[in-house]
Amino acid sequence: MNLTMQRMSCLLFAVVAANCLHAQGQESVDRPHVNVGDSWTYKSTSFNVRDPHDDPKVDKTDQYTFEVTATSQSELKGSWGTYDTDWNLKKRGVSSYDPAEVIFRFPLKAGERFKNSYKRTHGPSNSTRTEVVDIKAMGWEEVDVPAGKFRALRISVFGTSFETKENGRPTITDRFRKQIWYVPSVKRWVKRSYEGRGTDGRLSYITDEVLVEVKLK
Repeated sequence: MNLTMQRMSCLLFAVVAANCLHAQGQESVDRPHVNVGDSWTYKSTSFNVRDPHDDPKVDKTDQYTFEVTATSQSELKGSWGTYDTDWNLKKRGVSSYDPAEVIFRFPLKAGERFKNSYKRTHGPSNSTRTEVVDIKAMGWEEVDVPAGKFRALRISVFGTSFETKENGRPTITDRFRKQIWYVPSVKRWVKRSYEGRGTDGRLSYITDEVLVEVKLK
């Protein structure tokens, strides 16, 4: 093969590789079809979580929501949460979200970005906060968790919580960051991380969650 042919071959390979990478970046992820009985087991690491395991299991589905319960011996057993069909949390324990904690907006695609706000109400005290979030699907990554190795779409969330005082003015209470690795074949995320900081910048909480086992019907 002469020098000209070698150069042409290298150029063709580069073009094909670039097109493949572009196609991967443009890959779209549809809303998952979740069935009753689908379950996931996660292990959490945090300085403020008493039970290191969560075992959400879908108990009921309809065209609007998933109802999920915990099968572990955690404090949330029997009342794990209600989500909309995009896996956005609507209620968990004594906390509720209006309209939902919108982080996922299917179809998902790398590079897409949107902003959203919602209200979070804590039951016993009936205190309400407004959370404003900036969400971006960063790109596809290889993730290694106890359940295996997966190709996941990483979603980055930056948020600010506001609380309205008696004078009617909203006051920042904390800022938080979430990283979520979503895998279409799992129908959920395989890894999540949370980090929250007070208005003084000090770390107030941090939690890491990884998938240990998945059982799909």
